[in-house]
Amino acid sequence: MSKVEGMDIEAGRLLAGHLNDRAHEIDILTSALTTELTNLQWLGPDADSFRHEWDTNYQAQLHNIAAMLRDVGGRVTANATQQEHASGS
Repeated sequence: MSKVEGMDIEAGRLLAGHLNDRAHEIDILTSALTTELTNLQWLGPDADSFRHEWDTNYQAQLHNIAAMLRDVGGRVTANATQQEHASGS
């Protein structure tokens, strides 16, 4: 029996869609949390420090995660397209 290599194209595209969907969910969540933090009645140096950390660190990390998921989704899509061309599907 010969070894078959390649990707299930439909499953790969489905995975890419899920990765992009999760990235979008992270974007929505980040935006909602930023709004909540902005509207939170919290004054003082601890509030200022936390908001600064959120704006400069935490929010950026969440955006980076979303971007990485989109990148991986794009790579899976590209591989599915390559598989489709290689298979003549």
